Amino acid sequence: METDLTQGEFEMYDLVGRLVLTHTIKSNIETINTAHLPKGTYIYRISTAIGFPSVGKWMKN
Repeated sequence: METDLTQGEFEMYDLVGRLVLTHTIKSNIETINTAHLPKGTYIYRISTAIGFPSVGKWMKN
């Protein structure tokens, strides 16, 4: 994952709404291990200290 952020929180949810992954963002390029997640569609949210969350969809094949 590459972002313009250097600080924030990454959260990923399954389509039922369960939190399945969290990660603290410490630089603008981060590696997030998703090996434990089954194939499917997930919703992610990136929160920043200045309060502008970003939300998106991610699919694991």
